[in-house]
Amino acid sequence: MNAIREHLEVCQRAWPHMPMIKFLLDHGVEYRHGPGSFTGRRAEPKACFQNATLLMLEQPDLTYVEGKVSVYGLPIDHAWCVDPDGLVIDPTLVGDSDLSRLGGYFGIPFERDYVLKACKTNKVYGLLDGFYARKTLPKLVELGLKDGQAWLLSGKRRLKAAAAALIFAAALLGAPDPVSAQSRVIYGPDGRAVGNIHDNQRGEITQYDAKTGRVESRATRHSDGSITVYGEDGRVRERIAPGSGRKP
Repeated sequence: MNAIREHLEVCQRAWPHMPMIKFLLDHGVEYRHGPGSFTGRRAEPKACFQNATLLMLEQPDLTYVEGKVSVYGLPIDHAWCVDPDGLVIDPTLVGDSDLSRLGGYFGIPFERDYVLKACKTNKVYGLLDGFYARKTLPKLVELGLKDGQAWLLSGKRRLKAAAAALIFAAALLGAPDPVSAQSRVIYGPDGRAVGNIHDNQRGEITQYDAKTGRVESRATRHSDGSITVYGEDGRVRERIAPGSGRKP
């Protein structure tokens, strides 16, 4: 058995409720390495996620893989590429005479388009870090490798945000002028709560995600009755003319 898989199985028995461990075990693949894995130019040390992504872009026949590599028996987070034959192509670690220190590679292969879209979405290299990849990783783990990648590539994340903005704007247009702070629940087409709206006395309205409580959209009702909706990044997402429901 691969030493890294064995290590992960031990971790899973110790922490059975950690979904990332199960995700790695369900989708991880053992990859072989040899002297040919380290023959290319060496990229920036300690920047494996960036290095593997850029190498994937330079050589379209390579596949980006992220997971763990065993160095002197210790599994560490790492990213590399594999060629069509499944051989590791690692632009970061140095092999040569010190090849014996590497005990094995075990990781998850990702579609090229997903790697690019996820990096752009998270604004960082790397796909499996729960903090830095928090915009894409939860859905990837929830849906599984194939469906999780399809979810991002299909644009459903973007459509969800746009739909939330439209729901938010519609709620604003139908709301009476605020005379006091009030909160209400917004429901999606399937009847499930998709967010909560808080309306204060200054015409400022905030929509929160129903599950996480994070701000999804903000809006301001202007004195002329028009409404501007902002996304979580602060950019204008929708402008609505007074009483029309249309962009001015």
